[in-house]
Amino acid sequence: MEQIQRSKAGWLFAILTKIIGNPLSPYQGKNIPMRVELTTQPGQRGVFWKRTYFFNGRKPFSVTSVKKDENGRMMECVGGGFGMFLDVFALNGELHFKSTRYFWKLGHYYLPLPHWLTPGQTHVIHQDLAKTHGHGKFRFTITMNHPFLKTTFYQTGVFEEINQLPNSPVK
Repeated sequence: MEQIQRSKAGWLFAILTKIIGNPLSPYQGKNIPMRVELTTQPGQRGVFWKRTYFFNGRKPFSVTSVKKDENGRMMECVGGGFGMFLDVFALNGELHFKSTRYFWKLGHYYLPLPHWLTPGQTHVIHQDLAKTHGHGKFRFTITMNHPFLKTTFYQTGVFEEINQLPNSPVK
């Protein structure tokens, strides 16, 4: 990631959410090596995203979530039944994921979380860079804006898609 920023409130959200699987990085920096793995799991719906950050002088920090469509609604879920509903759309040749509501899933019920209790509206942009950087390269940008605390998290970086066979070593 070229840039990883978080506010003091963002750091607090990262510390408090450790209990549900570390969905937010408490660290920040520039030019942080990162690996993103997309997988499926037998008997489970959705695409699992494992994002591993390699901050200098620290153990690798991993964030795992699953993006899935449930009852016609796109969502991203982390541990403990917590997640967010997403609007997905294309704009100016970019793919956008925008959170509409955070929730806690209890059985078959999605209990909405108050906006002030979340790190803020999440907006992820995938921008294809094939024309300027070559085939398979894209920019990933994520911003989280809280209604009162303003920007709690911001990350951006250029990635290259590498297709690998199952169980092959990462290069």
